[in-house]
Amino acid sequence: MNTIATNHPTARAPTRPLASPLANAQADWWPPGTLMALDFVNRRYMADSKAYGTFTSVPGVGVSRSSRAWGLTVAEIPVTAAIDEPLIVPARGLLSEPAATRLNDINLLEATIIGGNTDIAAITTTLPDGTSGTAYRVTMPAMGGTFVNITDAVPSATHTIQVWAKANEESERSFALAAGESPVQLQSGPDWELFAVTQDASGSQAATINNHFDTFATDVLFVWPDVQAGSQASPILEPGSTATRAAATIEISGITSIPGIAVDHAFTATFEDATTSPLIASGGTLTIPVSAKAYSLITG
Repeated sequence: MNTIATNHPTARAPTRPLASPLANAQADWWPPGTLMALDFVNRRYMADSKAYGTFTSVPGVGVSRSSRAWGLTVAEIPVTAAIDEPLIVPARGLLSEPAATRLNDINLLEATIIGGNTDIAAITTTLPDGTSGTAYRVTMPAMGGTFVNITDAVPSATHTIQVWAKANEESERSFALAAGESPVQLQSGPDWELFAVTQDASGSQAATINNHFDTFATDVLFVWPDVQAGSQASPILEPGSTATRAAATIEISGITSIPGIAVDHAFTATFEDATTSPLIASGGTLTIPVSAKAYSLITG
């Protein structure tokens, strides 16, 4: 059994400004001896000791992704990138997550099963990203028949359910999420927050919003419910009954035009959590692998 509940995902902790840990005697933002550097947080790059503009202006960069991509800022505000465009998340960096599928309809009114004593109403309000749109007011009294089955969970597999929530009535701000096991009680507040629960389903059970074993009344606004197999990743906010995030192929070609860089040049990727990973170019092209963490910096 594995249950993780959070409304402040630790994997998305704010990153430190790159200029601080990488400062050197020349006050440059790239480490000494670097021939090429891509700073995704500050949207700048360097080649042959010359600094240039934004990441998208780097010659030879190619991005191939058959769907839009979504990511979250450190404040958990959703941002998106179009098909074949890099997803650069403010203060996090370049995000290139593995492919995934949202298993549920993003419209709560299309939930698979709703308890007989549960009411869902669509309302127009300001959404977490500051735009005006549709959220869903879910009201459940402290009694049975109070649940919303967002989707059926795949049997015996890890799933994550995540949703933005905001209390509509302060005295009825509690709710619960479940992704295949016992529901986890949570507390919404006066502002939108992202809540997530990851569980290992022990059988064929549904991913649900409920009121925790009928023990309290709930009057909460919800928007953008998302159920994915596996541990927590960026939600997929495309409309529809299901939606898929395609993996991106990001390649930087022509790097051998930079003096000193060979066809198999070694690079170092620094992620948003300050961990690093080696990258090796092949045939003069540097391929940036998919990752659950954002790339803050690539140097070599």
